[in-house]
Amino acid sequence: MYKKGITLIIILLFISLSITPSTRTDVIEQTVIGFSNGKTLFVGGSGPGNYTKIQDAINDATDGDTVYVYDDSSPYYENVFVDVSITLIGEDKNNTIIEGLDDKFYTIYINDPHVIITGFTIQYSTYKQGTGIVINNEPMDSGNSHNNTIYNNIIKRNNYIGITIYGSSNNNIFQNNITNHKMGIVVSGLHNSSSHNNIYQNNIMKNRQGIYISKSLESDPNNNMVYQNNLFLNRINAIDDGSNNQWNNSKEGNFWDDYNGIDADGDGIGDDPYYISNNIKDNFPLMKPYGNITSYNKNSQGTNQKSHSTLFLRILNDHPYVFLILRQYLCT
Repeated sequence: MYKKGITLIIILLFISLSITPSTRTDVIEQTVIGFSNGKTLFVGGSGPGNYTKIQDAINDATDGDTVYVYDDSSPYYENVFVDVSITLIGEDKNNTIIEGLDDKFYTIYINDPHVIITGFTIQYSTYKQGTGIVINNEPMDSGNSHNNTIYNNIIKRNNYIGITIYGSSNNNIFQNNITNHKMGIVVSGLHNSSSHNNIYQNNIMKNRQGIYISKSLESDPNNNMVYQNNLFLNRINAIDDGSNNQWNNSKEGNFWDDYNGIDADGDGIGDDPYYISNNIKDNFPLMKPYGNITSYNKNSQGTNQKSHSTLFLRILNDHPYVFLILRQYLCT
């Protein structure tokens, strides 16, 4: 009976949405990053001397180089180990796909500082603890990775985690679509504390946990800033066991699909804080998702048809109380 009721609600909302156009026009502000001045190595494509594997190009690169990966040879079935400070660019994030093999726990492993990764779909690391991207700065693992930038990627359906920041600091993680993992983003460490990382403008959805900031006996993730992210359809949106992490930028926080507060003054910020865990809170929760996320729903599903996620967003904007009922049903 309950499922029939949910189905009826969805049918009625499809009819309502078909005659009520969406007026949302927000666009995520683009951040411009200057690429390096070294040589450029090409992977895929038809150019003379182009590499067939991403790893082979990285092995021949030196600090400051760029590795550019064409999408016409995609998907690339490999585990990519980055031990040099390079810029790794995919031609088109929807079609330049790196699919991890099951003999490693990562699809991309960053072991050096000042690495930029952009323009990829990173998926299907099927190892038991498979992770899309690992940023490692733990000495016991010979890690020396910090000050990296991961942006404008689709990271989906890796077996365990989307992105792990492991004992690493001063990384920028933004404008990524992270979906269908046990945990979307994990900030942790064993001996080194992950600190001063910026996590913003990401779409984090359909994970068991959206963001997990985790301390250990010897490390305490601290002074990380998390803001302008869209978290919805996760079973648990966020857990923070660290110290002095900021879940806003003093003006705007994050969008939480289970936030029940109101916005009496209409400024787009909830009047009451959103409580995360351990009395940690987002003091500036967003009342609506940040930016234009409908393109994510279409592209990440690999189809031109309207996805369920787009429908959920429309329901959220136009019928927020109905969305809360749907969320409770779908995330159990």
